[in-house]
Amino acid sequence: MKGKIWNREELIFALSLYFQIPFGRLSALNKDVIRAAKLLNRTPASVSMKLCNFARFDPAHKARQIKGLQHGSKMDGVIWNEFYNNWESLADASLNVMHQFPIVDKQTDLLKSKEDAVKERKTETKAEIKTRLGQDFFRGLVLSNFDYKCAITGIAVPGLLNASHIIPWSQDETKRLNPSNGLCLNAIHDRAFDKGYITLDEDLRLIVGEDIRKEANRNPVLKRCFTIYEGKRIATPERFELNLQAVEYHRTEVFECL
Repeated sequence: MKGKIWNREELIFALSLYFQIPFGRLSALNKDVIRAAKLLNRTPASVSMKLCNFARFDPAHKARQIKGLQHGSKMDGVIWNEFYNNWESLADASLNVMHQFPIVDKQTDLLKSKEDAVKERKTETKAEIKTRLGQDFFRGLVLSNFDYKCAITGIAVPGLLNASHIIPWSQDETKRLNPSNGLCLNAIHDRAFDKGYITLDEDLRLIVGEDIRKEANRNPVLKRCFTIYEGKRIATPERFELNLQAVEYHRTEVFECL
């Protein structure tokens, strides 16, 4: 007996979730899969299977000869082709879709509209709300791309991790939500990268600026945080390769320039 057919809105939401969970964590036991299942009024196994259906279209997995589940619907491919690499549209569409689903568990963060949460800040405009929600979506894409680990240190505490823009948010709106323009970094390295104290070379190895290098000679904490990683290549992204032109931009326009 076939299960309930997935409609367009459900597939958009599932695709958004797919890109925010590392491939190795698409299990029905994953807490985010379980929360999504409650929201969609489906079983965790059904949601997990749909996420694995999307994996069959993923170029990153094809390159590794990972096939995903092969017997999804034709609509899976339609949704994939519509939104893959169209991150702002996917973010907007998935957030709009959330409003159409019934809230069945008020204690579950995923089931509460993120937009409603932001609206509690009475002074924020619609544009500010959209920006905040977009940044939240970008964070999910980037942290998933690095398996929820800092690309420099390997720290794997989600609350200590940020999604760092390589080309700053204010400089290129076409890359604001593109995961190829993002690094998963712990809070201190995120701040250092954002302020131009560190950058990456063309082989994605860490470069430490003179300000930190000099201070590290006097401060062993900075030495442990930065100079011991200098010259080492960052972690390899799971799904989206970094945009090397963006890395070059950071190296020439942000590093030691602010």
